[in-house]
Amino acid sequence: MPAMPCCFSFFRCRFPDDLDERGTFQISLQRRAGQALGIMAAYCPDYDGLVIEGLTEESDTAIAQWNQEHPEAELLAGLAIMEVNGRRKGEEIMAELRPGRAETLEMRVTQNLTPVQWTILREAKRKKRCLKRAEEVERLLELLVVGGDRDAPDECCSICLDKLHGSVIVRLPCGHHFHKICTAKWFASGTCQKCPLCNQKMSISAAS
Repeated sequence: MPAMPCCFSFFRCRFPDDLDERGTFQISLQRRAGQALGIMAAYCPDYDGLVIEGLTEESDTAIAQWNQEHPEAELLAGLAIMEVNGRRKGEEIMAELRPGRAETLEMRVTQNLTPVQWTILREAKRKKRCLKRAEEVERLLELLVVGGDRDAPDECCSICLDKLHGSVIVRLPCGHHFHKICTAKWFASGTCQKCPLCNQKMSISAAS
């Protein structure tokens, strides 16, 4: 299956009413049949345009080839796509960028998205990732629940240092027991993927 040219997401942010033409430029991409475009883009309903959130990891994409050949006009995260092949509405732009549409992409791009607006865009995406991770952690911990009061060993939860009695208990693959609520916070933080006691690594993706 050929790679998709873009990964689209939907966030709200506001663009300036008058964009500085000095930060706006035209590019012309030639895309081979079946070649991925190579960007992740966010659709902004308020602006009715696209913002480049990042580039995909593949090296053989139309964008990667353009950036290599035109370092003075690279397409990077934070740039806004204002027009593609004469199309200016967000939905029309996205349609032009999808596979099987146009091999030649005449694009008008601007770098005038302000730092504050770009921060809002990134924060929205970060919250979405955190929510997804919390859901993955919850599904995983449900598989690890060993019971409640009656099943709790006579020891403390090494995360909160309180007795294990009186709460739902989980047992990690390494055999150590913790409060379920404590374990959820521990793994959902995104920085800890190991048992709090013995540091055995644990894959959160196992919950998906």
